[in-house]
Amino acid sequence: MISPVPHPKHPTAVWTKADASGQGSDCIDVAKLGATMGVRDSKRPTNDILTFSFTTFSAMTEALTLS
Repeated sequence: MISPVPHPKHPTAVWTKADASGQGSDCIDVAKLGATMGVRDSKRPTNDILTFSFTTFSAMTEALTLS
């Protein structure tokens, strides 16, 4: 699902709800931000974001999937 709320520092980024968020209310949005992946709280989409290299983001999502 695409989030319609842009981030002030990344107004052209396409934010999508993370697949692992499921149907609950504790969700995160993710977006490709140039050479990094951005992660934000879907309930506070204009607050600060975390950024990860593609390698780190991939390793993190794989580790979370295995746990």
